[in-house]
Amino acid sequence: MQRRKGRAGENECRKLLESEIGLPILRNWQEQAAHGGVDLIGIPGFALEVKRAKRYSNQWFEQAKQQAKEDAPVLLYRLDRQDWMCEMRGQDLIDELKSEDEKITMTLTAFCTIVRERIGR
Repeated sequence: MQRRKGRAGENECRKLLESEIGLPILRNWQEQAAHGGVDLIGIPGFALEVKRAKRYSNQWFEQAKQQAKEDAPVLLYRLDRQDWMCEMRGQDLIDELKSEDEKITMTLTAFCTIVRERIGR
């Protein structure tokens, strides 16, 4: 059940990102299966981890950071009957916060606006 819900969440989020940003976003299922890599690929500089669940877990962002490698870790999640949300480190958003490791929570729409600004769309 959880695996099916996770896969459906990845597809739902992927479609929303493609629609909002205008870039092809792909599920990274081969890398996930082999090495536990990020969930979605297609936005340069961002490592996208997607979660779809009933309750939030603090471990999700830690997982996103571990899998990000050199890219900025991004957690995209949707809890039951709620909108998609995004978490990122402040240091990955604002130059003045480079020494901060605190995370910032925003809507998926806000994240898409940031991405469009950075990639010039």
